[in-house]
Amino acid sequence: MDPNVVPLTDEWVKFLVRDLDEDTLARFRIAAQDDQVSVAEAMRQRLCEFFSLDCVPSRAGARPDSGASTRLLRLQPELFEAIKLRARTEGESMQQVVKAALGA
Repeated sequence: MDPNVVPLTDEWVKFLVRDLDEDTLARFRIAAQDDQVSVAEAMRQRLCEFFSLDCVPSRAGARPDSGASTRLLRLQPELFEAIKLRARTEGESMQQVVKAALGA
């Protein structure tokens, strides 16, 4: 199993996105503030849009931003499977797929 992924008991998956650049983080900080959600939730929403999935909102609300370049995203199984399939199809890592989808 990918070391970035830890299955949750409620079937959602934790995925670490590593080494995001400051421009990408700044865009998602603004989106998070506008939508009153966490930066990680704004990123998850973007991934859902990228993969044309109708994702339910996560339970996470707005939180102060830590400024870290590594982010922990909670992904529902359908989103995780879409990322995994794209990585396999494109011959890329899941990190590369997620970063490309986020515009990083």
